[in-house]
Amino acid sequence: MAEEPQYFGITEFVEQLSAELLSAPLLPQYDDEARFRADVTQVVKRFTEEKLASLAFSYCIQDWGDEALLPVAIFGTDFCPDMAIKVGEFPMVAFILKLVKQGEDVGLIISSAIGQALIYSRCYPAVIAFVLSMEKGEQHKHWFDWELKADLWRSHKIKLVLRE
Repeated sequence: MAEEPQYFGITEFVEQLSAELLSAPLLPQYDDEARFRADVTQVVKRFTEEKLASLAFSYCIQDWGDEALLPVAIFGTDFCPDMAIKVGEFPMVAFILKLVKQGEDVGLIISSAIGQALIYSRCYPAVIAFVLSMEKGEQHKHWFDWELKADLWRSHKIKLVLRE
């Protein structure tokens, strides 16, 4: 009996990739933001290849600085994500990658990631804002944190991934 094809949409892709980012073997400490971005990019590339290549989708992963990366023009300037996945000819997922080093204001960095994600959600069907904090503390202090994360996904297709 032939295997029945399974549906694999952008929601499943983003959910699974977000889970992968939460559990991926990243370094316990990053002093160099370029190394952090390179490590996260490798996780995304490995996951994407495993999921999309098996489905015979043509795709490419565009890193920051790639001229083909789709900028979002708003407020008289262009905003460009840190990375994006393009499937066929269409941009599908934009990424914001933020590293919170010890002594930095976690709130300021998270709010910046959310603001950028809102901008990218204008042109990308989904956005993953990944924040890795080297600061130790309570990431989710209030139940409102979970409510905001759910609302960002429901209203804007923004997945906020916070990892300590």
